[in-house]
Amino acid sequence: IEYTPDTLWLHGAALSGTLTVADSLGSLSEPYPFDIIIDAEPPEIIWRYPFDSVPDTFDNILFGITDSPAGVDTYSLRIVVGISDTDTVSTDYFLSHDTVRIGRGIIDIELCEFDTVTVYIDSASDLAVGCGVNILPPVSWSFEILDDDTLPPEIIGYSPHYSFSGIGFVVTAELDDRSGISEAAVLWSAGESLASSPDSISMHRVTPDIWATDGDIGPVVGDYIALCICASDSDADCDNPLDRSWGCDTFTVPLDPLGLRQISVVSGGWNPSEYGDPLCASEEFSGMVAFYNPDTVTLFADSILLVIGENFSVEPWADTALSPGDTLVVPLILFAEREGEFCDTLLVFDYRLSYPIAEDTIYARVRICEFYAGPNPITPNNDGIYDKFNIELSRSGDIEIDFYRLEGMRVATLRGTRRLYEWDGTDDAGRPQPPGIYLWVIKIDGDVYKHGTVTIAR
Repeated sequence: IEYTPDTLWLHGAALSGTLTVADSLGSLSEPYPFDIIIDAEPPEIIWRYPFDSVPDTFDNILFGITDSPAGVDTYSLRIVVGISDTDTVSTDYFLSHDTVRIGRGIIDIELCEFDTVTVYIDSASDLAVGCGVNILPPVSWSFEILDDDTLPPEIIGYSPHYSFSGIGFVVTAELDDRSGISEAAVLWSAGESLASSPDSISMHRVTPDIWATDGDIGPVVGDYIALCICASDSDADCDNPLDRSWGCDTFTVPLDPLGLRQISVVSGGWNPSEYGDPLCASEEFSGMVAFYNPDTVTLFADSILLVIGENFSVEPWADTALSPGDTLVVPLILFAEREGEFCDTLLVFDYRLSYPIAEDTIYARVRICEFYAGPNPITPNNDGIYDKFNIELSRSGDIEIDFYRLEGMRVATLRGTRRLYEWDGTDDAGRPQPPGIYLWVIKIDGDVYKHGTVTIAR
């Protein structure tokens, strides 16, 4: 039903009446009363977001605008940041019949933390006709964008928890921050606490959460190294350096000394770690000292030195690289022209370290050696007196000593490379020989050295 009055409606005017409907036969309905009030109010802002403050992760500016009964017709919007930066925007879309959404992405102004944003609705009109539209006077509200990440990065863990004195190492750390990690570095110095002017090295990302130093820390010779792991987050809106926060934690890493461990001595006529049988002057003797690497890093036997270096010397040694568990055998030579007790200190160096990785003291006892064969005769009756015929050679070599009866039958042979031998009056099977005179012949390196006789008395 359209009704056109003779004059314009007035805002707030009331119109009352009844409506009666007749059918084609002329029957009338009951009268239907009605009352109409002409729309007198402009559109109304019923809610808004953000209202006072909002984290910088927000996506939209929203407000509800309504008008009853005419409905909303038009409006214009301005977004102002601070006091001068202005953008006039159109509505993104209506989420419902009375909600307007302004997407952050369609605003040409960059919105940053700590900015104050003012939303202006300059005009809004309704759909009232006849007597004219109702226009809302300019409306505005402001809100502040807050820092959504106020905490610095957290150092979750680090590695290694110990290292070795004199060896550089890479530091890795697990870093966490809700805004992500922007950069990280390690400050370090020798000792249990960080020095006032420490060294520094930057870190790079290995996985999303794991960072590692760009190179080795150190090396440091000592008992401890102090580390300070620092990281900054990626919360830097609008390139605001004050928005970025740093987090640091300090740790102390113990440093264990590296070194080889002596495992055995392989001697050839002498024992360099203990006092053994006397060695003969003016004769060269060889021996070996063995070490192994008990640590978890590879060591290098770059240099082997003798502190005195007068009577002992080091022969060329094998591979210098000693992986964990590898063995180093150091060949040694002893030569002395005089009688006496001799010792020296053996040092093994890894050029990366300022301290020796192995140290051992070697000993030898040297005397003027003379040939001896006796006693003669012998009485092998186990009374402890003259039970054995002793032979002491003046030099060593490939030794063979044969014992014969006078009729020429060989009864026993002694072999070896040492200088001291003894015969107890038995044959090679351990059977006692009868009393009598026996011939002995000594060969060194295949040549007859000495010969003589010994008597067995019962």
